[in-house]
Amino acid sequence: MNFFTDTNIPIGYTVIHDRLHKPSKTFINNHSTDSIFWSNLVQQEYKKTLNDIIDDMNVFLSYCKSSLETNQHDFINYFDFENFLLKQQITVN
Repeated sequence: MNFFTDTNIPIGYTVIHDRLHKPSKTFINNHSTDSIFWSNLVQQEYKKTLNDIIDDMNVFLSYCKSSLETNQHDFINYFDFENFLLKQQITVN
């Protein structure tokens, strides 16, 4: 059987923390012997969306690194650092 996918399926499959990861993975695993297609537009949107996600992750990781370098003695353990991050308003462009 042939299937056409929109951007949500490949993004969900690729990004493990995406809310559609499990259903996307299940769909692709269950139809691995079928033909799964996407259009050029979906492929472009997928690449742009994935790049945006990677850029956002880089901003977050840079913020984490800077926070740890600046406040390295303020965090007793991972949970203290996690609580610190959760209270921050991290701006992503």
